[in-house]
Amino acid sequence: LGEIFSDMMDLKHERLQAEPGNPQVIKKVNLLVQQAVRHFSAFQDTMKVDGKLPEEYNEDTVRPALLCHFYLGRLASKLVVPDRSEQQLQNVLATFAAYKAIVDYCAAHPVAAEVMEGEVEVCREMVRLMPVRIEKLRRELVRN
Repeated sequence: LGEIFSDMMDLKHERLQAEPGNPQVIKKVNLLVQQAVRHFSAFQDTMKVDGKLPEEYNEDTVRPALLCHFYLGRLASKLVVPDRSEQQLQNVLATFAAYKAIVDYCAAHPVAAEVMEGEVEVCREMVRLMPVRIEKLRRELVRN
C-alpha cells in the first residue's frame, strides 16, 4: 500500500510542477505522502523485535526492509513545506537519516549491498551530498 500511495503522490507531484502553488494539489501531495509513510511505518513495525528494528534482517526480508527505509527517505523529501523553514530542515534530515541507515547497513552486511545494488549507490551519493544542503539550510534558518 505504501508503494501505491507513493506512486499516486508522484503523479500529483508532477501536476504540482505544472501548477506550482496550487493549494489543493499541495494538500493532496502532502496527504498522499502521509498515507504512504503511515503504511511503510506500519510495515516496519511488523519487523520490530522488543520495539526495535533488528540489527540484521534475514535473507527474505532484507530487501523489503531496506526499500522501506529508501521510500521513507524519499517521501520525507517530497512533502511540500515552505522553503527555508524548520520543517524543510527536518524533512531533509529525515531523508539523510533514512539513506544513511541503508548505507551503514550495507557496509556492515555485504550481501545486502548486492541485493540493494542500484538503491545503495543512490543512497551513498545522497549521503555524500546532503550534508552541504543541510548546512546551507541551517545557516539560512539562523539568519532568519
